[in-house]
Amino acid sequence: MRDADAEIQARGARTTVISTGSPKVIPLFREHTRFTGDILTDPSKKVFEAANFLRSLTGVLDPRAALAGVRALRQGFRQQATQGDPWQHGGVLVVRPDGTLAYRYASRFAGDHPELSDILAALPAASSSREDRGGPGV
Repeated sequence: MRDADAEIQARGARTTVISTGSPKVIPLFREHTRFTGDILTDPSKKVFEAANFLRSLTGVLDPRAALAGVRALRQGFRQQATQGDPWQHGGVLVVRPDGTLAYRYASRFAGDHPELSDILAALPAASSSREDRGGPGV
């Protein structure tokens, strides 16, 4: 997602990461990922519950999670110390300025991510008028 941030911003949107960890993990996350967008923390996991994101041990132990881990290693990503709830899976929400949900993807296992093209399709086109791009969050 970090690599698509310019395209997301060109569509009048912004990316926000929400963690289950405490606020003190934000600097380490920024250092590790070089993510420059908004980072929020929700140790209560109310946002994850409201989004109906999966929380399970089986999703972490899923063989597809191991394959995703190998792919991440090949791309230069390294697992850091676990912060927050290790059983909580994430996902992607595209929320319009009026609060309506334009897109939802709930990760089924660790390392399960939606196709970037699906996320971008939920956003206004980059060429749309300024009035149409009220700034949905990703």
